[in-house]
Amino acid sequence: MGLIGLGIGRTMPWSLGIPMIDDNVSNKNLPAFFAGINFVRILGPVCGFLIGSFCSSFYYTLKAPPGLTAKDPTWIGAWWMGYLFIGLILIVPSITLYFFPTR
Repeated sequence: MGLIGLGIGRTMPWSLGIPMIDDNVSNKNLPAFFAGINFVRILGPVCGFLIGSFCSSFYYTLKAPPGLTAKDPTWIGAWWMGYLFIGLILIVPSITLYFFPTR
C-alpha cells in the first residue's frame, strides 16, 4: 500500500503539474518555472534528511525517561514528527493549487 501511495504521489506532479504550467505560462517564462520545479525536486530530499535528523533528536514519546540520552543505544527518536511537520507545510501549496485557473 505504501508503494502505491508513493507512486501516486510521485507521478501526479509530473503528469498533471507540468502540462498545467505549460498551458498557463507564457513561453518566455516557462524555463524559469521548469527550473523551479526541478530545484524543489532536488531540495525535497535534503530538507527531508534535515527534518528527520532534527526530529530524531527528540524521544518518541516527547519525554525521555530519566537518565536516557540521545547517545544511548535504546533511544528511539520521534521519527513520526517529520510526517506531521511536512503534512502541515504541504497544506499551503495544496490550497494555492486549488485556486489555479482551469484553463
